[in-house]
Amino acid sequence: MTQLSASNQAVASQVQLFEKIAVQPEAQRFSSAAEGGTPYGLADFANKLFCHNFTADPGTVPIITTYFLHPALGGCPTTQQINAYMPLFMQRVNAVVAGTGNRPVVYLLDSTRWAPRLV
Repeated sequence: MTQLSASNQAVASQVQLFEKIAVQPEAQRFSSAAEGGTPYGLADFANKLFCHNFTADPGTVPIITTYFLHPALGGCPTTQQINAYMPLFMQRVNAVVAGTGNRPVVYLLDSTRWAPRLV
C-alpha cells in the first residue's frame, strides 16, 4: 500500500470526521408549519414519520425536535404573550406525543427557555 502524501492524509482525516457526522441520526422537526400546525395535522405528520419514513431504518430511536414557540412568539415575548400562547402550544406538543404512541423517541422541545414559566 502506498503512503499518502501529507495533503492526502489531511483530506483523509477530514473524510473520517465527516463519516462520524454522517452515521448520526437526523433529527426530524415538528413545527407550526407541519401539516398546517393544527393538532390533527401534527398527529398526521407523526403518523407519516413513524409509519413510513422511519421504517427505512428499523430499530433506530428517532430524534424529534419541535419549533412551535419562536414562529408564534418571536424572539422576546412577554410573559403575557407566552401565557396566551400556552394552550395552543400544549395542544401541539400533546398531538406530537399522542402521534408517537408508545414508540421509543428522543424529544428536544423548544420550551427550554420558557421552562420555568411552563411548570
